[in-house]
Amino acid sequence: MARVSDIHNFGDQFRYQLDKLDEADIDERDPEAIKEFIRYQDTKRGLAASTNVNNCSDLRLSPERADTPLVEMDRSGVDALLFEYKHDYGMATGTLRNYRKALRKFFRYRGREWAKDIEIGAVPDREVDADKTLISSASSCSGTASTAPSPSPPVFE
Repeated sequence: MARVSDIHNFGDQFRYQLDKLDEADIDERDPEAIKEFIRYQDTKRGLAASTNVNNCSDLRLSPERADTPLVEMDRSGVDALLFEYKHDYGMATGTLRNYRKALRKFFRYRGREWAKDIEIGAVPDREVDADKTLISSASSCSGTASTAPSPSPPVFE
């Protein structure tokens, strides 16, 4: 159950991802290497719970989809996996970027010199559908009156 201090319930999601890691059908060395990395990220770097949840998930799924365990993967294996993600799985640009970030951090932590060469890429452009946003009243956040006309009431779908 989500708490006021954890409205997205990342605490439970994190425990769920760790359980999934224990159950994953991957080389027995990978779960411990991933957990070691996640513990480091959590305790030494103080990353947000959401980042740890996403990294754990991305790193768990990668060896499930690759021909090589993470602990044995080299740069060409990472490139092959990312190529497969893009072309066989049809992953979106933002999703691929998240995998590249997780893999680069993991391999950098493991001392792989080539990890710094994994290019993350720019944040993808995301268009906002103005018809699906909540619009505040005619005043701006600073409290000054806006010269823009009053917006129509938002439509909830």
